[in-house]
Amino acid sequence: MYWGVDLTHELPKLHKVLEKELKENADLIPLTEIHSTLLFVGKKPTPNEDKYFNLEGKMATLEITGFGLSKDAIAMDVKSIKLSEDDTVVPTHAEKQHITMALSKGTKAKDSVLTLLNGPVMTIETLTLTGKVHRYL
Repeated sequence: MYWGVDLTHELPKLHKVLEKELKENADLIPLTEIHSTLLFVGKKPTPNEDKYFNLEGKMATLEITGFGLSKDAIAMDVKSIKLSEDDTVVPTHAEKQHITMALSKGTKAKDSVLTLLNGPVMTIETLTLTGKVHRYL
């Protein structure tokens, strides 16, 4: 269980940006549903979860400035997440805000952030995406 921003409808735009890397890395399987995790909830009470209930269903704007690539994953580097209605910064508890785009067989989505943490991060022209804050159960 987690809170995130649902971006599945933005897949065509993102895949266009990553088309070359996906062709050159045939072992990476593109995801068909994508999101950017804000807070993992798990099975125990999470003190920060109350911040998200009033954000559920609201539109958020994400700025993507680059991506990380390894033999195991491609992840987009999220520079910022703000509410679309008033530019309020959406709180995040992610180690490094990202969007998992593609994974090799057997790789867990949570490990895709290593492409950004271990670098290098490839810079792209800033890409603006929109999605809804969503509670994934």
